[in-house]
Amino acid sequence: MEFTQKLGAAASAVALSIGGVAGAQDAVQWRVEDGGNGHWYQLIIRPKPINWEVARVAATELGGFLACPSTPEENAWIHATLASRPEAWNDAGWVYGPWLGGHRNALSGGEWAWVSGESWTFEAWHSSQPDSVNQTVLSFGGGGPASATWADTGPEEPVTSYLIEWSADCNNDGIVDYGQIRAGQLADSNGNGIPDGCEPDGGNPSDAAQWSSITGGNGHWYAVIPNSAERRSWDACSLYCQQRGGHLVSILSAAENNWVASFALQFNWAWVDHPDGFGPFLGGRQIDGTGEPLGEWTWASGERWSYANWNPGEPNNSGCGSVNGESVLAFTARSGVWNDLNAIPASCVGWLAPAFIIEWSADCNNDGIIDFGQIRAGELEDANGNNIPDCCEGGPSCNCPADIARDGVVNGIDLAAVLNNWGSPGGTFDADVNGDGLVNGVDLAEVLNSWGPCP
Repeated sequence: MEFTQKLGAAASAVALSIGGVAGAQDAVQWRVEDGGNGHWYQLIIRPKPINWEVARVAATELGGFLACPSTPEENAWIHATLASRPEAWNDAGWVYGPWLGGHRNALSGGEWAWVSGESWTFEAWHSSQPDSVNQTVLSFGGGGPASATWADTGPEEPVTSYLIEWSADCNNDGIVDYGQIRAGQLADSNGNGIPDGCEPDGGNPSDAAQWSSITGGNGHWYAVIPNSAERRSWDACSLYCQQRGGHLVSILSAAENNWVASFALQFNWAWVDHPDGFGPFLGGRQIDGTGEPLGEWTWASGERWSYANWNPGEPNNSGCGSVNGESVLAFTARSGVWNDLNAIPASCVGWLAPAFIIEWSADCNNDGIIDFGQIRAGELEDANGNNIPDCCEGGPSCNCPADIARDGVVNGIDLAAVLNNWGSPGGTFDADVNGDGLVNGVDLAEVLNSWGPCP
């Protein structure tokens, strides 16, 4: 048995969030004073059908989860307030309403469960539902927009909307965090629906460590990141890494594999106590349609697949709910050996990696030193905290700050910029070469001393 992960055929995506939607109704609160639970809800409508798992990941990446109407009152309120909108339904022979957070839980013999972890004590099935053990996820359906009934549905059915619910109260003040973020009472600088003071979610991230070139390494930096309580998909983990200036780890040699595995094994929370000892996600992914189980594997970083360290019997293209083949990579057996994982059928929600490994390898200023380390050392500025040097995002050139015009040479144009902005904070061309907030003689000296082609 293996732990699994899949975004199904629709999973190209978790650059998701709400991008590409046909409509997103503003989030609304079921207020306590109105008899509600204080949670927030939002209806998202897509121009084309969206896979249930992709919708689930989208909700998770925004700090919520697919809505879980666990009582008659909540079900009625969600339907009347949001799900009854005709544009949220798709008549494709069967009338499909918005996705909800119910799924058949493989860990409990196929019983229905909520992704939120709430008890399954209430049901609102349409009179014809549920009608198939192969329909593994939940949506409103059967009676059309006027009906608050549910349908058991296949993850790939033509559902064009989904409902997000926010309930987290990470600071335990009795108020749902999402509402406080909306009101500006709690900061959420990365827009993931989780207050900055409550990041990271689940466990403690490892401090980043460098595989030093002095010891034969590549100079790259690595960190082990705990997955969220609900567990991010591989695609969501990959997006997380990209947003932080890195990528899911690419392992290109036995030496790197041994170093990364030894580093990850320091953190007990990064591994599952299971016969397979399931561990963190790695950056390997198999290209769809290239033949199972050894078809073309690639790295999230785009580097060439030139090394593998499969556990005996792997890859085997099997595991919980395997349908479309196992297509993502993780450590297994509490060691440096690898396992191919399922591309996440909905029945295996929760069977995901407890952690993932991020790697920083970028050297945007081509000085032979990884940017992440220079940022940590204070040698390169990173004002927005995204682990990409400001000088690689439109700030002064990393190697040639006196090149104010960004044309590869320090010349009269740059001199004119300093003189024309004398005494100012920098002006349109950011003529404050040394970044002290004032254009003056120091900046003039920088230009004159750097005259000529940039290095």
